[in-house]
Amino acid sequence: MIGRKTIVDNITLEDESKKRAFAKVGQRLWAVYGIYSGGSELVTHGSIFQIWIAYSNDKGKHWTGHTQLTSGTGHQRAPCMAVDSQGNLHIVWYGRGVGTYPTQYQIRYIQRTTSGWGEIENLSDVNAPQMLPGIAVDSKDDVHVVWYGRGWGTNTNYNNIQYIKKSSGVWQAQETITDIDKDQYDATLAIDGNDDIHVVWEGQGWGLNSGWDNIQYRKRTSSGWQTQESVTDVVGYFATGQLEPSIAIDADGDVHVAWNGRWNGEVVVRIHYIKRTTTWGSAEHIDPDYGDGSGPEARMPSLSLSLNKHIHIVWNRTGDESGIYYRKKIGDTWGSIEKIYCSDPDLYYSDINVVALNAYYPIIGGVHTNMTNSGIVIMWDANDSTRLDFYSTEIPFLGNPNIDQLIYQHAERMQR
Repeated sequence: MIGRKTIVDNITLEDESKKRAFAKVGQRLWAVYGIYSGGSELVTHGSIFQIWIAYSNDKGKHWTGHTQLTSGTGHQRAPCMAVDSQGNLHIVWYGRGVGTYPTQYQIRYIQRTTSGWGEIENLSDVNAPQMLPGIAVDSKDDVHVVWYGRGWGTNTNYNNIQYIKKSSGVWQAQETITDIDKDQYDATLAIDGNDDIHVVWEGQGWGLNSGWDNIQYRKRTSSGWQTQESVTDVVGYFATGQLEPSIAIDADGDVHVAWNGRWNGEVVVRIHYIKRTTTWGSAEHIDPDYGDGSGPEARMPSLSLSLNKHIHIVWNRTGDESGIYYRKKIGDTWGSIEKIYCSDPDLYYSDINVVALNAYYPIIGGVHTNMTNSGIVIMWDANDSTRLDFYSTEIPFLGNPNIDQLIYQHAERMQR
């Protein structure tokens, strides 16, 4: 029975990893993460964040093979990962201490094949910071990366959304998704069954409420980038708009997005969800307040879709109700909010990062190997970011994909 299991402990985790931080290859699960000093024997560079990876061969019960992928004197941060149909791992992050401008953060990449780890490649070399990449692969095993950064296009003094593609082993020219005189942040992407690319992010400068951060969307087909669309266009409250989107694509090509924000002037930060078929539907508010404008802060949602077409969202709450929370939608109906994990003194930190396994590709033997049948598979940093934990409600996606079994709903405490 798989509940909460610890991937790595007694360390200080890098705190910005909130995208695809783990993936499945065959019967092996891989987890990539960044760690700092803090008493761990794994850390070799004192107070510098470095990128590490580990794997599990027993469905997440035990984690081993902890390997340091980066070194040097510059921070390496926010890794995320995708896997292709050949079982190759593709990892991107942002780091400094390299290239023409070593004081600036750049987007970096490494690949693992059956021959082992390749050389680190720098995907940018710009005299301005480049940050928080997202990654996905398509049906041809081409690699797609998005991030935000300054130094591009006309509005070089503002963060804008960037894109690059690796096709047939060769990186193509960088493309600018936005070029606007307002900062854009937190880009992430998903790829559909036609290999169209769907990108969401947060930013100001759009729509009627251009002074507030709202969720934006843009699609790239074989014909190129389509017109940008505003997913939300509302006011926020107290300098907080709509932030930190998460995206997933279903088998019909419909787009699902979750995010957090102070909706239309509300005081409380809540979790929201929306679906796009041919147009955007209405926003649904997933983690509501108590009806009087009060309630816990809800942040950093991670969205996943299972093969039985259920929608899953996990997120964290802060304050007195801090913890990891979960809600599922079956058809048109949202289930009740469940607390997956919270235990004193594990979750006092206000920005616990939780990420769900979810990627449309690869498809191997007709099976979406990085999607679950019905449940969730997640990892998060716990105990004030000194431990990385893994949790699954479902085992069969790691074995026979035709078996569908819910193991249980509430995590057991790790026995160490």
